[in-house]
Amino acid sequence: MIDIEVNEELGWHQFDYPSDGELWIRFTQDAEGGYAAYQFSLIRYYADTETPWGELSNPWQGEPALDFRGADGEPAYDYLGTLTSNDAEGDALLFKAGSRMEIGFTLWSSPSGATFEIWLHEKDGSSILAVEDGVDLWPSHVITSEETIAIEIRIVAITTTWWRLALHQERVGDGDYLGDAPDKLWTDEGEAGELPLFQFGEEVNAYMLLNEDVDVFAFEISDVNGSKFYLKEEIPSALFYQILILNQTTGAIENTSLGMPIDAPAGIHAVRVERTPDFPASGRYAFTLVYLGDSQPAVPVEYIDQSDLFLAYYVFAGVFLLAPAFVVLYWNRRQFFGGAADIEIEAHERRRLRRLRERLTALLSEEVVDEQVLESALHQLGDSPWQAVVADWGEPLLRHNTAQVEICIWRIAEGGATLLVGIRIADSPWELAAMRVHAPEGATLAIADVSPRHLFQGDEIFLDTLRKGSKTFLRLTLEGEPSNLGFQLSGLVDGEPLAAVPNRSIEWS
Repeated sequence: MIDIEVNEELGWHQFDYPSDGELWIRFTQDAEGGYAAYQFSLIRYYADTETPWGELSNPWQGEPALDFRGADGEPAYDYLGTLTSNDAEGDALLFKAGSRMEIGFTLWSSPSGATFEIWLHEKDGSSILAVEDGVDLWPSHVITSEETIAIEIRIVAITTTWWRLALHQERVGDGDYLGDAPDKLWTDEGEAGELPLFQFGEEVNAYMLLNEDVDVFAFEISDVNGSKFYLKEEIPSALFYQILILNQTTGAIENTSLGMPIDAPAGIHAVRVERTPDFPASGRYAFTLVYLGDSQPAVPVEYIDQSDLFLAYYVFAGVFLLAPAFVVLYWNRRQFFGGAADIEIEAHERRRLRRLRERLTALLSEEVVDEQVLESALHQLGDSPWQAVVADWGEPLLRHNTAQVEICIWRIAEGGATLLVGIRIADSPWELAAMRVHAPEGATLAIADVSPRHLFQGDEIFLDTLRKGSKTFLRLTLEGEPSNLGFQLSGLVDGEPLAAVPNRSIEWS
């Protein structure tokens, strides 16, 4: 027999007794007291009738999460339960929840002493402890994470007590979402099927939070041939609206519209709302998709070929437009069809080159050479047609021609130690180019002077970069008495080292 003493104060008194026992209630009166009336109510809580499936467990197990909203859309409110001294496990309630959801709570127990924990369950199966060891949580609130899908309240007490829970959503969710709309498109068809879908003509009210930039909403088109519609902004705001038409097999974006009328096939598609710099830190917005009717299939157009009616015009226009090209080809026929050796050199060009050759020869015969005038003459040679220079200076002492470079060498004055070197680069530039003059039989040879000015040392001249299509002319003065001269041009062409070495030498005396 378990003796539970209840004092004479009015109020609620909780106690528990074994499930296989009997409850006897005895009332006693003070011996000195007179007539007394009394009344009492007995409320019995049985653990196995706490829910349709039996006693509440802690943590929640087996059953689906409870709807956060009631059947009429109102907040799920006022849950009541009991704990006994023998229930060390406690009770737990699991509710559906959403992203960035602000949930207000009122939790209390009688007698006071029950402790509460609030857990957030994430999409990846993990759980986050949001409130630990709460005691009689009067109106308070919890903000869920971006990935939250459910919220669990766990209640534990060490004495017999009853508890009461009330909860509500402090901020209405985006559209039909419990909380915030997702920030990105769904990745598979199954995920799309779980999203709330809004319809044409339905006003979607939502809230852009401080810590987010994008909301994505899903809608469904049921017309077999697809639908034509546009987006109407109900609350003017500095937001960027975009309709996304999706491939129903791959999920890829096939078409977009910035709210203008657009056609879309049957299936699930999306509206993307993005923050702009002009939008405030947070604020409400609303929009509606306005239905314009079924998409009408395109009527094929039959084309009739009537090009034969304009054949005479086509012939005349072709001849008229191509006539100038024929004239240009005729004027340049020798250049285009006769080869480089047959290029005609104008008489004034021949006279200019002859005077230039005579001036170079005269300059180099003087005791004191005007270097500035000499460099100017060499640059003029570089600006002249290559074949014209070769024709004017006569047959070179040495000529080397490859796909990458052509080298010609002349002796400026008979018996002198001065050479004119011409280098013509083809289609690829030469980088870090250098020319070496050497005596094949091993005699001592050195470069005494170079024009235009370049760095030289011993028998080598450093030319740096020779651009593609460029023509370079150098005046070399040599020291030494070799019987033969050899030349070598080296550098990097298209990143690869390359050397141009003539296969014969110049007889020198």
